[in-house]
Amino acid sequence: MSEQKKLDAGGSGDSGMDAQTMDCTAQTDECSGQETLDVPDTVRSAVIIFGDPAIVECQRRNWPVAFQSLFYSADLKKLEPEGIDIHIFTSVNPTPSMPRFPYHLQHGGSFGERLAQAVAQIGKLGYEKVVIVGSDCPLLTLDDIRLAFLYLDSRRLVLGPDHQGGCYLIGLRTWDLALIADVHWQRNTDFVELFERAGETQAALLAVRQDLDTLADLLLLATSSGDSNSLAIDLLSLLRSAFQTDDHAIRHMEEDLLRNSSAFPFPPNITRRQ
Repeated sequence: MSEQKKLDAGGSGDSGMDAQTMDCTAQTDECSGQETLDVPDTVRSAVIIFGDPAIVECQRRNWPVAFQSLFYSADLKKLEPEGIDIHIFTSVNPTPSMPRFPYHLQHGGSFGERLAQAVAQIGKLGYEKVVIVGSDCPLLTLDDIRLAFLYLDSRRLVLGPDHQGGCYLIGLRTWDLALIADVHWQRNTDFVELFERAGETQAALLAVRQDLDTLADLLLLATSSGDSNSLAIDLLSLLRSAFQTDDHAIRHMEEDLLRNSSAFPFPPNITRRQ
């Protein structure tokens, strides 16, 4: 998950939420410091989308606004009939283009503090299982999330490693915050840190997937065989015109990337479970 710049969480803007959702959200944030909900007998599950509106994500990367379609690509609303609720934690007010889920403003100074606060807040709402994803992994599938929740029945931690050594997905129990405390986030080492902290017998691994932090990531996506590569190729055409970059320069960047990049290598003592 990419670094969240410190933005004004109190800024104005159209939230894009209907009144019912806003009312629900206001109650959520107002009661976040109190144990006001009774936890039901069944285990409640939630997905945390930890990210900002797509237009903000593009601005952060200096990408054209047309690239917004690469963010929030999975139709997570399909999980709700399966008893999985979706909550968005963002550093700015939501925009009309964001998915219509309850949203919460992030709180905390560092990335790790904001992430831990989000998990703690979801726990106070009565959820026990939580799967955290960003908005910048176009190849994330609903089955990735379903499998993560299934693994949490028997494992302490679920990790979806990205191609650089970070994580595009983290699954844990909301009361097990020690797992994500004092991790060195955004250094492409958090996957190994988290895996070693939980231990091989308590960590389940999903397939390696690519997230989008840089232009090089977009180029790699365009040359992959994934479902989103055609979209990335189309967007690279936009990139040529938006930045007045000629075909030769794009091809040179592409060839250099393929020579120097590979799928994220697992350490020798780690084997991926499918």
